[in-house]
Amino acid sequence: MNGRRISELVIISVIWMVIGWVARGQYMAFQPATPAERVSRVATMLLERQFSFSDDSAEALADQLILKMIEHTQDPFATYIRPPMSTQYQENFQIETGSIGIIFKPISGEFVIEVTQDDGAAQNAGVQPNDVILAVDGLPVENLSPGEIGVLLSGPIGSSVDLAVLRENEELSFTIERQARESLYVEMIESDVGYLKLGGFSNGIVEPTLDGFRELVQSGAETIIWDLRGNTGGSMRATERVLGYFFEDDAPLYSIEMADGSRPINVAAVTQENAQTMIPLVVLVDSDTLSSSEMAAAVITESGRGTVIGQTTGGKGVIQDTIPIDQGYLMQFTVGKWITPNGEWLHETGLEPSVQASDNPDTEADEMLEFVLDRIESGN
Repeated sequence: MNGRRISELVIISVIWMVIGWVARGQYMAFQPATPAERVSRVATMLLERQFSFSDDSAEALADQLILKMIEHTQDPFATYIRPPMSTQYQENFQIETGSIGIIFKPISGEFVIEVTQDDGAAQNAGVQPNDVILAVDGLPVENLSPGEIGVLLSGPIGSSVDLAVLRENEELSFTIERQARESLYVEMIESDVGYLKLGGFSNGIVEPTLDGFRELVQSGAETIIWDLRGNTGGSMRATERVLGYFFEDDAPLYSIEMADGSRPINVAAVTQENAQTMIPLVVLVDSDTLSSSEMAAAVITESGRGTVIGQTTGGKGVIQDTIPIDQGYLMQFTVGKWITPNGEWLHETGLEPSVQASDNPDTEADEMLEFVLDRIESGN
């Protein structure tokens, strides 16, 4: 082998050695990266350095990366909210918003209505379970997140929303008036029995609810029936404040276990003005009793403060937070779970009532309420 050939081989070897050193240095530099850092690096490369094989903008690609990541977390409550829906989302917190009374779920790329609230706006308009949402106010939903659809469906009480759905290959359109979310109904149904039905928990409903309980007591109620059927929950803080009407200071309500592994947060009652900590209490629940309303029922039955009657609750035992991630962009995701005073996590299992009872939806009578009144009259 001549000297020239040897020189070429040496040069080639040196080049590959340098390439190996560089590659090894880059690889070694990336080894300590956390999963979050690795995701950030991949996203940066794809958005800023990759040759584009599609007409999608960097914004569209970023949205798809985020949506796919959320999908793969399998967090059913996680969602991504972009402009202009994020602006409407924030505005909704400044006013008392209404809803049309549906629960929907993404299934195989479609948004399927699972539940229409009894006597709710959507049900009364003709919307049915298993209808597939196609558009809201003329905006197709195929590229929206569940949270963005929820924002579009919300709005000022009394305003209307146009909903387009697919039902067995037929497209249908409905114009639906938004109704108050937290319906509150107070009545003395017997001379000594007060009844309060609450449709949801928000900061704005706390004082009217407390006033309702006080009104019942002032009217002579010796037993209170608190109807939480169909109550899908809401603010945990609002629920705590309402529970303060029935509990002494520092009575344990629930605890929170955060996903970040921090120490559990124990939440206790703060007694409200003119509290009734001894009055007999009956709580009505059903499968649409969810989240913070389940917490209320659980603490009442576990503490022995009252009796829970009805059907097994829906089982939502997790807590979400909404975080700004950019100007005009929001992310909502699950950050922890709540635990009952007895250490039970009710997620997906629900709360078993102390006494089983049901209502026949095909009759105008409220059989569950009649059953409860019979129990009270007989002294049970």
